[in-house]
Amino acid sequence: MDLIGREPEIQRIKALLGQLTGGAGEALLLSGDPGVGKTTLLDLAAVLAADSGIRLLATGSQFEARDALADIPPE
Repeated sequence: MDLIGREPEIQRIKALLGQLTGGAGEALLLSGDPGVGKTTLLDLAAVLAADSGIRLLATGSQFEARDALADIPPE
């Protein structure tokens, strides 16, 4: 998987996965604008986790606060 310009993020994911020993859990939150590669980074995290024998639970959600509140009239 080739992620150009994402080496800092990849290293952080690898470091986080490296901390998962002895049954400890961790959380990884990826956020950013649409189309910046969040899903691709999550896919990479899943591959790296599986290669290390780590079970990864993943979910996704798109929530835009300004859009969610756009239909609420001001008081």
